[in-house]
Amino acid sequence: MLKTAFRLFCYIILVTVTAEAQNLTKSPYSILGIGEIHYAGTSQQSAMGQVGQGLRRSAYVNDYNPASYSGLKYTVIDGGMLFSSGQLEKGDRSTEIDNFSFAYFSIAMPLSLKRNIGLGFGLSPYSSSGYNVSTLVTYPDYVGVTEMRGSGGISKFHVGVGAQLFNKLSAGVTANYLFGQIIREQKLIVPTRYNKTNLAETRVRNANDFQFEVGLQFHDTFSRGRRKDQYQFVAGLTYVFGTNTSASETYYMRSLGVGGTLVAVDTILYDNSKKGEIKLPMTIRFGVGLEKKDNWQIAADVNYTQWSAYRSFGVTDSLHDNIGVSVGGSYIPNSSDFKNYFNRVEYRAGARYDNGYLTLNGKNISTYALSAGMGMPLGKTRSKLNLTFEYMVRGTTSNNLIREEYFRFIVGLNFTDKWFQRYKYD
Repeated sequence: MLKTAFRLFCYIILVTVTAEAQNLTKSPYSILGIGEIHYAGTSQQSAMGQVGQGLRRSAYVNDYNPASYSGLKYTVIDGGMLFSSGQLEKGDRSTEIDNFSFAYFSIAMPLSLKRNIGLGFGLSPYSSSGYNVSTLVTYPDYVGVTEMRGSGGISKFHVGVGAQLFNKLSAGVTANYLFGQIIREQKLIVPTRYNKTNLAETRVRNANDFQFEVGLQFHDTFSRGRRKDQYQFVAGLTYVFGTNTSASETYYMRSLGVGGTLVAVDTILYDNSKKGEIKLPMTIRFGVGLEKKDNWQIAADVNYTQWSAYRSFGVTDSLHDNIGVSVGGSYIPNSSDFKNYFNRVEYRAGARYDNGYLTLNGKNISTYALSAGMGMPLGKTRSKLNLTFEYMVRGTTSNNLIREEYFRFIVGLNFTDKWFQRYKYD
């Protein structure tokens, strides 16, 4: 039964990843930069406020610090889907939005249990655009409407290796291959009475290149109490290098005729010769975690991204540096109680805040979120069905801006076993 569920899960993931024209966001704030930046951690980490630097477990994937791969004792296949429902508010108007998308897919495994070396790889969204914004424009001899639409995004395939260097220190490195296409279309629509030609211009930017990150984890295991309970303390640091991502742009302008048909009549200009770069910023993540093994854990992260260094074909988009804070924890009542199922369930909760990297009309577009979830064991195995619920708010209605409010639900499956390992028999 577990194998059948695993095959079905992989099929769903592959169908979703390969779906054409999948919009992962409908946020108007994705109009700037390379769109909305996505979190690529697991459902477990999302439930704990998106922490990751101080997490180090033998049967969990933690792609947010490659040094954690050195602590793997099991092969882990983990993937998830995201459903979000919410509304956009501006003044006294609001719009309901729903979205269903692929969240992440990761595989991690130990390469050497003796030397504590582990490997991880997977696929996840990096950023996405999905806006549709209309603005009234006034010219000396006519009044029209400008429609701006965006779609597409950047995906990330990663491969990372972690190794234990000394007794309490591990290090890792990850190579991310970033690839994708961002489409931006702008239309000028003029009422028929002005007898003006409607126009549409489209920019399609393709990007692909490598990005690298290195991670460190200091970890110490110790015993306390009469029963010599095992505890683990972890302090982690990850540095993501800034990168100049190779990019190309195709631009074309079309005539849509006069009136309301909006059917392309003629291509006025076409140019596919433009080459450039998208400069992505560096990121530093630091965090700590403390856990009582198979019982509870708490963790906190701080991250900083230098978005002021962002450039796209030489344009800054007026982004500013971003600082975020996350805290979270989990609790298992009794991991060895096979008579009471809910005593083996892992209960999780967390919170996060960041000041955003956009400033519009004098206001920071900040984000805060509260999350909770459960890790539900599949039979008597270490595999789990992970359910995460998150309430998230971004932006404000002040200064004629938009407030986004979302209820997000992440469903993840974690398959864990001692696969791909050679056993010796006497």
